[in-house]
Amino acid sequence: MKLFVLNGSPRGRSSNTRVILDALIEGYLTASEHEIISSDLMLEKGMDNTVRSAAATSDSILIAFPLYVDSMPGIVKEFL
Repeated sequence: MKLFVLNGSPRGRSSNTRVILDALIEGYLTASEHEIISSDLMLEKGMDNTVRSAAATSDSILIAFPLYVDSMPGIVKEFL
């Protein structure tokens, strides 16, 4: 099984969401032998298709994002 983990935080790699996802991925990999693809959504506009194709080829998708104002960030809405 291929799991696609997407960090939807506007802060990208320096976010608390990334810290939580790194711990989740580490625990998941020790408990199973499944493949994980991890990506930060806050990428250059040209990378959108790469992220979308990785998500399309995965069996499951996990999207994580902070709730700053009780709503998902705009970059996640745009991705969906």
